[in-house]
Amino acid sequence: MSISGHFFAKLYQSKINVMNRNDFIKKLTIGFIGLTGLQHIKLSNERNTVNQPNTKLLTTNIVGFIYYDGIKIEKLLKEGDRITIKRELDNLYDNKAIEAYWKDYKLGYIPRKHNKILSNLMDSNKTLLAEIRHINKYESYWNRVYVGIYLL
Repeated sequence: MSISGHFFAKLYQSKINVMNRNDFIKKLTIGFIGLTGLQHIKLSNERNTVNQPNTKLLTTNIVGFIYYDGIKIEKLLKEGDRITIKRELDNLYDNKAIEAYWKDYKLGYIPRKHNKILSNLMDSNKTLLAEIRHINKYESYWNRVYVGIYLL
């Protein structure tokens, strides 16, 4: 058998044992979720109370933190706290705007670069959950608070 014939015979044999792309991605995703612990998050304003399986969509900063109630209450915020996100349908500057609240305090908005998909999900009556993932008091106010957003 020639060298090229031997190479193609080995290649054909190896294709028999290769998993398809979808199986690979599923196994990779399941392994990643298991390693990172993202399969459970908190569902209430009370920390560490109820855990629920979900799908993480993204982690992003809250913009406009300095212009709303963020500065007044930043010392009360804790990682894991639930954030309420709501559509602001009458926003003159962004028809896909999504506000972020902690209790009754407005923290700001989800950045415009992320709100198109999220607003479409919200407008389709999908349930989204947000929680504070990271607070860095030494960062600028634009990057001080990061939230994780999940599809339930």
